[in-house]
Amino acid sequence: MSNPVFDNSAIFGDPRKQRRTQGTGPTTTVLRGYPQAGTSGAPTIDAVTLEQMYGGPTATTRDTGRLTYDDVIVKTGGLLALLVVVAATTFQLAPGLWIVGALVGLVLGMVNAFKKSPSPALITAYVVAEGVFLGGISAFYADRFGGGVVPQAVLATFSVFAVATCAAIPAVPADILAAVAVASGSAGLAVLVGLGGALSPTRRARERASSPPFGIRRLVEESAVRRHALRYGLAVLAAGAVATLAGIGHPGWAMVAAVVPLAVSDTPGQLLRAGHRLGGTAVGLLVAAGLFALHPAGWQLVVLVVALQTVAELFVVRNYGFAMVVITPLALLMNLLVGSAPTDVLLRDRALETLIGAVIGILVALVSTRLAVSRGAATRLA
Repeated sequence: MSNPVFDNSAIFGDPRKQRRTQGTGPTTTVLRGYPQAGTSGAPTIDAVTLEQMYGGPTATTRDTGRLTYDDVIVKTGGLLALLVVVAATTFQLAPGLWIVGALVGLVLGMVNAFKKSPSPALITAYVVAEGVFLGGISAFYADRFGGGVVPQAVLATFSVFAVATCAAIPAVPADILAAVAVASGSAGLAVLVGLGGALSPTRRARERASSPPFGIRRLVEESAVRRHALRYGLAVLAAGAVATLAGIGHPGWAMVAAVVPLAVSDTPGQLLRAGHRLGGTAVGLLVAAGLFALHPAGWQLVVLVVALQTVAELFVVRNYGFAMVVITPLALLMNLLVGSAPTDVLLRDRALETLIGAVIGILVALVSTRLAVSRGAATRLA
């Protein structure tokens, strides 16, 4: 399966094509800013010049033409910050421009994918277009379903993708303690930073007198919130452990499927949500198998991903079962885009992991509800 982004790269491209290109004639590689040794007319470096070169400033990535981890982090962080700023501005001032951002983003995304070399200007323009789309569509959902849906969607999206990404990283049992320590320390630092403003005694007294518990206070003071958080943790841990022990390649899918039933408060709603996940995934697998049979590649694959993403965003809140019909092939095509596994393995993993996650989520929901009812009955009798 070809990928225009990686095929156009001299680093990630097909080595066979590069060898064929190199075999068509002699090639010469010259380091930027340095004469090539062994060529006629190459200047001779004397001792003084050599000493000046050693004493000069360290070559930057612009001088060497190499990309470092720091470059990736800085550029990614800058683009993400730009996207957030544009999205927030569009959300407040011009939410109706979201359709313009979607269309311009689609065009620029395809242009960037098929360019032989990256263009910083086009990449920045694409980020701006996506920020306009994100801010506008967020304003639409906030107006339609209430202002709380946007922060919930942002938090859920980052949480799910963070867990799934961490679950996909190869590791050995010896890495578990170190990973737990790093994750716990990072979470603790984030909590301390977030609660920095609550260190003032005056503010604490005012909040206790004028507002109900929220955030960490609510988690500590309300037993129902603690039980709900514990249910989520147990479901994710159990689903990820079962999928990993079974040797399935994408444990993140099971972990996401396990928390789906827990988002509903009553037992009938939990069973219905799990049924939506299972039924929608089953139909979505058939759709994905049909799309795989067409062998989409290049711009066709990009267009399919964009179209499925658009439909999924429109229906995920209105009809979860139908949204899963679209989300399932979307997730599989995105894995296919980066060539992570054969198509038959992707279909099998998605089916098994969804089943594992849904079953574990329902079991956790039923057992926790049963225990809560029993404790309530015992309290009333006492």
